[in-house]
Amino acid sequence: GTSAVRRKARSKAEFLRAPGRYRGADGYDALVSFGALVRDDVKPHTLICGTIPSINSFDRGQYFATHNNAFWHIVGDALGHRRRPPDGGWKSKRGKPIKMPAFIESKLLHKEPQLRYDEQVSALLAAGYALWDVLQVCHRQGATDSKIKANSEQGNDIKSLC
Repeated sequence: GTSAVRRKARSKAEFLRAPGRYRGADGYDALVSFGALVRDDVKPHTLICGTIPSINSFDRGQYFATHNNAFWHIVGDALGHRRRPPDGGWKSKRGKPIKMPAFIESKLLHKEPQLRYDEQVSALLAAGYALWDVLQVCHRQGATDSKIKANSEQGNDIKSLC
């Protein structure tokens, strides 16, 4: 059997809001990262770090959820599966169908099996990896790391996974 995925809990003193994107009046969104993804029964040998989720990732509640982010495609190639599109296919912000970029599609090694997000996470963690963001909290305009407001960053307690 497989063990449940554990998200590292934050204490009330660390931060009071749930993971997500909170609109700010100054043009910056206040962002609170997701918890760490790690299995209780598999000690990770490698921690893969992002910075903080994108807008699409917050909207879907998934790490690296944007269709043109190659992360899950690379994981799939390394572990022998393919990233399955979300139910209903990839959609633009306006709800129109969009295709996976050719620069990703043309390079993929595996056509099958196609795994849902939760199955990809399970495969990654079972292989001894953990996944977490470096930042727990920051303020950002838009979706790119270069737009993170200086001195707004609060890091995650990476040592707590050791």
